[in-house]
Amino acid sequence: MNQNFTIIIQARMGSTRLPGKSMLPLGKTTVIGYLLNNLELSGFDRSQLCVATSDHQENIPLVQHVNELGYRCIVGPEHDVLTRYQIAAREIDVRTIVRLTGDNPFIDPLLVKTCIDIHFSAGSILTSTRRVNPDRSITRFVPKGSSVDIFEKKALMGIDVDSCNDFDREHVIPALFRQYQVEIVGADELLLYGIDVNQIKAISIDTQDDYKKACERVNDEKNGRAS
Repeated sequence: MNQNFTIIIQARMGSTRLPGKSMLPLGKTTVIGYLLNNLELSGFDRSQLCVATSDHQENIPLVQHVNELGYRCIVGPEHDVLTRYQIAAREIDVRTIVRLTGDNPFIDPLLVKTCIDIHFSAGSILTSTRRVNPDRSITRFVPKGSSVDIFEKKALMGIDVDSCNDFDREHVIPALFRQYQVEIVGADELLLYGIDVNQIKAISIDTQDDYKKACERVNDEKNGRAS
């Protein structure tokens, strides 16, 4: 696997439906800690992992927590996540960025690695497990909670944020989709790498009910039960 990439995980404390979800307890750590630890245990180096959060003061505990865990944390605008990624990209000496979100703690590291391999093998500017449609709807090729977006730093920095609308700024990749050809990673291609998307059991933590399911899954795994 090519090593010239950084995984940038967007996370913040200001969720409307589940405030403070990044710092909620999960297993022996927190939601964001669980994700970072999962990625590191799967073979990603700490130097390849970075959290991009908001510069709002409510995220100060999150920044401190990530740093205490031994990972890098970069801050940027609260709602302009696109600019937040550009700020992070300026600070990181790397060619390629893998975008993950902090509310998907159970993302399969093998899926992430496979998408990285596909991105570099194809020589792609933009690789994704989903497609953003012109009407702003999203077509997913893997279950929700498993999304992976990969893009070249030069492409990200080439986006004129001032010309982007609020949707572009919040969701990061729509502006990239309009400007660059995308390498879609779908079920058939993943199956060639031994990944059956029907077997992916992901949870995207958006609500209290999602968080309850996440805690139950961790308890099941701890007790040796199938999730």
